[in-house]
Amino acid sequence: MLNFGLNAGKQLFKRVQTGASKQEEHFIVKTLCAIKTTVSWHAEEVGRICRERTGGAGFLTVNAISDAVNASHSGVTAEGDNKVLMQKVVKDILTDHRKKRHDNVKFTKEQVASFQSVQPSDFEKLRDLIFYRETFEIKKIVDVLKHLVFEKEQKFFNVWMSEVNDDIQDLAEAFA
Repeated sequence: MLNFGLNAGKQLFKRVQTGASKQEEHFIVKTLCAIKTTVSWHAEEVGRICRERTGGAGFLTVNAISDAVNASHSGVTAEGDNKVLMQKVVKDILTDHRKKRHDNVKFTKEQVASFQSVQPSDFEKLRDLIFYRETFEIKKIVDVLKHLVFEKEQKFFNVWMSEVNDDIQDLAEAFA
């Protein structure tokens, strides 16, 4: 699954090099940030688990596990913290959502009800479930932000950094 995202990211990056519009570039940056974060988190976890499972032998050069650990570490920390990069993704999603530029899939009540009985072989429903999660996460964070910032008049920065941080990461991962 991550390879599909990584390959899609490569194609998007190539699109920027060959003359994408400003709107496309905005989408591409948001998407590449999400892909980079997701792939580097996965690489770090795989390297760490391999190192843990092999004990001291994991650091032998022949195993190349230490190379994976070191390379993934640079991927996780290259822009600072990947969680911060995911905050950028969510800010872009919310900006695009407000300007009606974010592609949200619309679901009927019947479609939502059908998610109760998704079979592992029903790829279209599984895909729709992924899109529904993103839509759900957008609505959830928008509702919380409206309530806390506009109704309770709390400062946006404090709400963003303290109150909705888990929601931010949930939305970013759903998008990714």
